[in-house]
Amino acid sequence: MAPTDGVGTAATFSGPYGLSVSSGGTVYVADNGGPTSCLVRAISPEGAVSTIAGCSGPEYFPTACFNSDGVGTNACFDNPLGLAADDDTGSVLVITKSVVRQISSTGAVSTFAGTGYAGFSDGPRSAASFYLLSGIAFAPDGRLLLADLLNNNIRVVSRAGEVTTLAGAAPPGGPCLPSADGVGTSATFCQPWGVAVDSNGVAFVADSANNQIRAVTRGGLVTTLAGSFAPGFADGHGKAAAFNSPRGVALTTSGSLLICDSINFRLRTITPAGEVTTFAGNGTRGTTDGPALGASLDYPSFVAVDHRRGAVLVSDGTRVREIVAAAPPPPPSARPPAPESASSGASASASASASASSISGAGASASTGASASSGATASGVASASASDFASATARASSGTAVLPASTLSKLEEASFVAGGLALAAAAAVFAARVRARRLADGRALAARAVTGVVNGDESAGGDYAELAP
Repeated sequence: MAPTDGVGTAATFSGPYGLSVSSGGTVYVADNGGPTSCLVRAISPEGAVSTIAGCSGPEYFPTACFNSDGVGTNACFDNPLGLAADDDTGSVLVITKSVVRQISSTGAVSTFAGTGYAGFSDGPRSAASFYLLSGIAFAPDGRLLLADLLNNNIRVVSRAGEVTTLAGAAPPGGPCLPSADGVGTSATFCQPWGVAVDSNGVAFVADSANNQIRAVTRGGLVTTLAGSFAPGFADGHGKAAAFNSPRGVALTTSGSLLICDSINFRLRTITPAGEVTTFAGNGTRGTTDGPALGASLDYPSFVAVDHRRGAVLVSDGTRVREIVAAAPPPPPSARPPAPESASSGASASASASASASSISGAGASASTGASASSGATASGVASASASDFASATARASSGTAVLPASTLSKLEEASFVAGGLALAAAAAVFAARVRARRLADGRALAARAVTGVVNGDESAGGDYAELAP
């Protein structure tokens, strides 16, 4: 059945994968339900889901998933997997197997890079070849970074349209190699999946089959940030942590990295100091909403951050889920007097109701009690300055992507409220705005379905073999 447009949970998806949030708050979704539906969808800031391009329906039997140019739904995509909104042009770039497609601001779809044939070659973007692209992200300088899954490398499209290989060395389209750090083609990846780029041009890559998170500087220096190579689950520092097929990645405003730990059914986070913690998911497969660590996830594959609302979005099975941050506690002067029987003293803890509802408020909802606590006071978080954040997120373009330990205390104070679970602001102005909104609505950290309903496909999100060329 073809996916349907609508508001909130009245809309349906076939297989949401890549997510990208524009500066205006529109969420773009690569909805890959091959072979009968391959679409690019948009979720408005009010939660309305619409189809902006792509083919779907029985009239396309035996497949609606092939690349053809056109406008809107007269154009088709070959298994769209990831996408990136270009705020400079108003366009959206979509990766489809071995081709990068472009949806213009007027809805016209054309080929941006790639010959359409699986392979490996650098050169002008129209002559370059790729082998199953899986991750896409813009760098601040306008370069486009691509994770080339089956070529096991990271590619770059320059502003001038030249494609080069930034890092990774393996037989094109052949067996991948265990991870090795190094510069450029002396480094190795094994099925790099998601990619995100920070303000200094450092790319963070989910090295999926190596179960590690890697960093690649502008000069091609590759280092391993976290993960122990063997699949597993463990929080901890750097390589003491363990993942199981990490996929999509996204950066928060505080410089922490969010990772879809797909087969662990969790969303993980790495601070700039290298500490890995669990951000959401209880480790069992499911679609239960509720407090972040109590909610269940269904093969989370891609993640994005809506900085305007301070929310994390996750493509999860056949839904797009949302995680919203808890409001920090009020300052002591604003707190009501404690009952005589209660112990006195200021604490930075908060208790509120976690709700599951559509992003537009039109979906079904449920409430669950939740509480969170943090060692950082509300006033300490609010007083974190822009320079503190800038210092905490700075990385040398020619060196390691791991930050100095001296930044840890300020980062931990400002990165997360409520036990390391609430998303923080990256600068004082942003922090004040988000904090004011959160104080007003008092929402507790919760994972919730923001749009889409489960369509009964138990295999959704769990098998990517059909994406191979």
